[in-house]
Amino acid sequence: VTAPAGFVVPLACTASIAPRVGPREFMDPFREVNGEFSCEGVAVNNLPSNQALIKLGPRSMLAGTDYDVTLQVQNPADDTSASLWLVSTYRKLLQYTTTDVYE
Repeated sequence: VTAPAGFVVPLACTASIAPRVGPREFMDPFREVNGEFSCEGVAVNNLPSNQALIKLGPRSMLAGTDYDVTLQVQNPADDTSASLWLVSTYRKLLQYTTTDVYE
């Protein structure tokens, strides 16, 4: 997660993830996502920056379900124009190795 310039994410950041209330809420076995993820602020030159890395556990979210992600940040000291937050996702693929066997 990258906040607009001027925001500061603490290195030991605080975040929460919860499913958005909707018709599927009663079916969602992962209603409590807390504990299934970690949140780390990204340091730049050993100082907190406007970036955070949120790592999800293997069973933390369901496909097709909307979630609200809340991240605690320090607001900018000056009045800045509104700008967008950037949320990037990726999935770490397992490394597969093959071995040739000759008989």
